[in-house]
Amino acid sequence: MLFRSEPPAHAYDAVLLSAGPIIVTLAAVAVKLVRRAQESERAALRLRQEKLQAELSMLRAQVHPHFLFNTLNSLYALTLRKSDRAPEAVLQLSALLDYMLHESTAESVAVEREAAVIEQYLALERLRHGEELAVTFEQALEAPRRVPPLLFLPLVENSFKHGVNRCSAPGWVRIMLRCDSRALEFTVTNGVPSESGRVPSETDCTSGGNGGLGLRNVRELLALHYPGAHDFHAAREGDRFTASIRIRFPVMTPE
Repeated sequence: MLFRSEPPAHAYDAVLLSAGPIIVTLAAVAVKLVRRAQESERAALRLRQEKLQAELSMLRAQVHPHFLFNTLNSLYALTLRKSDRAPEAVLQLSALLDYMLHESTAESVAVEREAAVIEQYLALERLRHGEELAVTFEQALEAPRRVPPLLFLPLVENSFKHGVNRCSAPGWVRIMLRCDSRALEFTVTNGVPSESGRVPSETDCTSGGNGGLGLRNVRELLALHYPGAHDFHAAREGDRFTASIRIRFPVMTPE
C-alpha cells in the first residue's frame, strides 16, 4: 500500500505569511489607482462644466447688447414721430431689461416665464408699428418645463429686424409655442419683402443659413443644453421665413 505524504501544516502558514504583504500591497495599489481614476474623472467633469459656463456666459454677453441695440431702435422710432406711446414703450423696455439683468443669468427659467417675456417684447413692437402690424402668438403649455433663458426671444426679434421692419407693406408674424411632457416646439414665421420684384434670396432681410448673430446663438445654446435631443431649422420659402425649434425631453418614469 502506498501512502501519500501531506505537507506539514507549518508549510501552509509560511506561504500565507510570505504572500500576505504582497496581497496587502496589491490591494493598496488597486485602491490608489481607483481613487486617482475617480479624481481624474471629477477633474474632467469640472473642466467640462467650467467650459460650458464660459460658453454660456459668452453667448449671454453677445445677446444682451444685441437685443438692447435693436430695442432702442424701436424706441427711437417712436420718439422721432413724437408718439404719445413713447413713455409706455420705455416701461416695456424697462421690464425686459429687468428680466435680462436679474433672471437671464440663471441656468434655466420656466417656459411660462419665457412666454411672458415674448409677450412683453411683442407689446413693445405693437407700440412701434401700430394697428397695421398683424401678430399672433399661440400657446399650448401642458407641462411645466424649464429652458435656457433667452432661447426664444432672438428668433422673435429676428422676425422683426429682418422681416417686418424691412417690409413696405404691413408686416405679419406668427408665433407658436407648444410644450408637453415629451417635447417642446417653438416656431416663428414672418413675411419678408421682395426687392425689385425678384424672388427673395436666402440673404435678403433674413439671417438664414449660418448667418445672423441671433440664429447662431440659438444654435449654440441648443447644442450646449440639448446635445442630440433637439432640431433647429431656419429657412426661407418664397415670401416668408420660418425658424423652428424642437426639443425632446427625457421620459419621466414614476418613482
